[in-house]
Amino acid sequence: MEPDRLEWNSAMIPTARTWPASPSPNLCSHCRRIPRSFFAKNRKTLTQILPSPDKIRASAIEGCRLCKILFRPKVNNASSRNHSEANDDQNTPSILNANEQAVSPGINTQDEKTTLKTFPNIENNQLVLLGWPSGVIHGVLEFHNVPEEWNEEKLPPSGIQCITDWLNICDGIHVDCVAVGPPFLPTRLIDLGVPEENDSPRLVCLPPSSTQLRYIALSYCWGGSMPEHVKTKTTNLILRTRNGGLPHLPRTLTDAMDITQKLGVRYLWIDVICILQDSVEDWRTESAKMDHVYGHAYCTLSATSSANTASGIETLDLQPGLRADKLLLKFPTEGGGFQRISIAPLPTYWADLERLPLQKRGWAFQERYLSKRVVHYTPSHLLWECNWSRSSNDVPWTFMSKPNVHLRGFPGQGTIDRRRWSKLVQEYSIRCLTKPSDKLPAFAGIASDFQQKVRSPYLAGLWLRDFPEGFDWYASRFHHHGPRLPSRSHSRALHFRAPTWSWASIDGKIGFDGRGGKLDSFNAKYITSDITLSGQEPFGSIQRASITVRGVMRIANIRPSRNDSRNQFFDVDVCSDADMKNCIGALVLDTLTDQTPDLLQEIHCLRLSGKDPASFMIWEVSPRMLEGTGQSSDSDYESPEDHWTRKAMRDLKPLAVALALVPTGKMGEFRRIGLIRYIWDEAITGPERETIILV
Repeated sequence: MEPDRLEWNSAMIPTARTWPASPSPNLCSHCRRIPRSFFAKNRKTLTQILPSPDKIRASAIEGCRLCKILFRPKVNNASSRNHSEANDDQNTPSILNANEQAVSPGINTQDEKTTLKTFPNIENNQLVLLGWPSGVIHGVLEFHNVPEEWNEEKLPPSGIQCITDWLNICDGIHVDCVAVGPPFLPTRLIDLGVPEENDSPRLVCLPPSSTQLRYIALSYCWGGSMPEHVKTKTTNLILRTRNGGLPHLPRTLTDAMDITQKLGVRYLWIDVICILQDSVEDWRTESAKMDHVYGHAYCTLSATSSANTASGIETLDLQPGLRADKLLLKFPTEGGGFQRISIAPLPTYWADLERLPLQKRGWAFQERYLSKRVVHYTPSHLLWECNWSRSSNDVPWTFMSKPNVHLRGFPGQGTIDRRRWSKLVQEYSIRCLTKPSDKLPAFAGIASDFQQKVRSPYLAGLWLRDFPEGFDWYASRFHHHGPRLPSRSHSRALHFRAPTWSWASIDGKIGFDGRGGKLDSFNAKYITSDITLSGQEPFGSIQRASITVRGVMRIANIRPSRNDSRNQFFDVDVCSDADMKNCIGALVLDTLTDQTPDLLQEIHCLRLSGKDPASFMIWEVSPRMLEGTGQSSDSDYESPEDHWTRKAMRDLKPLAVALALVPTGKMGEFRRIGLIRYIWDEAITGPERETIILV
């Protein structure tokens, strides 16, 4: 039988940041009892009782390295938080926090134990740390098996070797990372030349026979206005095709060239160099190819932490190998060797990635999601993403399953994955665009790739096959995670870029109701559409658009909701009494500042579809709905969502979702002003049907 106890390896893998020397660098007796079975690939549900948080803290002070990880002090002051953006040592998550009580109110912490628990189906080699008997989750630990060949001499001398290793592994075993579709090469590429021949970079147009050549694409922030001398235009195109014809370029672009050459790749694609910036026709033609440009690139370099082209592509503190807070544990094996395991708090760099400058930009959204491989340069790490996995320079030998949605893996043909599509739209809607008119073009690559799977006509950001349920988007003015705080205001585009029935007409966070799907004869029916494109790109900008639909219509009045102190919802009533005693629904306006309806203004309600009753039972039950059950709520505020869901469950009455419309002045023509997310089904059914045009 193999030994099943931990042996402490006092020689941690070298790094620039280490714990202070301790007179007793051993594991405490409790940590030594953690069995090897906790780290087995086919592990079962296991539990290990550790001391109370207070005792773990004392053990950490005495020198137990694992207890130090469990009770790592948390940095709370603002200056330290700012510094932590560039310093992973300060940004490491605390498991048991000395500055915050980690158990529920009413629990006696003196008798509280700490439980380390593992589950057979948990992802990414994670251990959960629980309070016992309270059951409160203190945090999550992550562990990895360390290869035998990984030692100080084998550490990559730079990030280049780390990226090269990732590319080689991905090329060898990741079948999902092969470019899909016919061979493709961008119209223009930067030829970096052969290093031995001392060539200067130049712009080239390669023949169709060159489609098997590798090239790298750059994703980066322009950072406001791009210097004119950097842009490729019709007037300097010929000059730039000559050896040495490219001008002095900003640091981010030259860094990308340097990295590309060091990776052994000759060609590079950068939008400002490879697209004619003074030609509307060339810009439309090339921007329509973004799904192919990034989808067929050998790899995409993402200058994730750079806010402009002067910042360059770098990490502030790139240290290959294990972090200082990641311990190396050794288990003796039967053959006389050791099984090495690294263990550390679950890192935060993937969550931190979403807050970096590039992730706030609209165009960068599809560049990341369409790429088969992306290398992110963050302040303190290199991060790897591909269609199959993700990794970091912390543990570059380990590929973890990738939880993010990637388009190249859509299953099936001819069906709409509504949840995946709505998630993409929601994430894209909070991105910023320098040119608001790019709302649809900057999403065109995603739409183009999606259309290859669903085979449905594209209607200005929506899918015909998904009508009417997929048209239930609304302006989301509150964050869904944490406190309900107002998000930035929504506004309608000043100049036409999309019809009012499309989410692309709104600037601001978009949500989808997502609970439609009850099929009945009262649902709205699509008749036809009339869309005029600005160019030849079917997923790009449009000049005008309308759809003709037929469905049940009702005239109603609206006023600010009495059930919503945050002024997101308006009450809907079919009566005209000022007291609104017969409220039948709740409306979310698309904009609060642009033509907000006056008190009791008349609107027209077009039924989209009935709500699926099962969705309320699964998703909508909350403590605020337990009125009359004797259970207390965690807040005196009841949101309209909770209010209407509770009423529907209490009265066993079905609900529907409808569009809020106002006439444009033309016969039978309406524009959208919002979504009625909750309306009594019986209030918007009946034999009458109207055929109308929505613009």
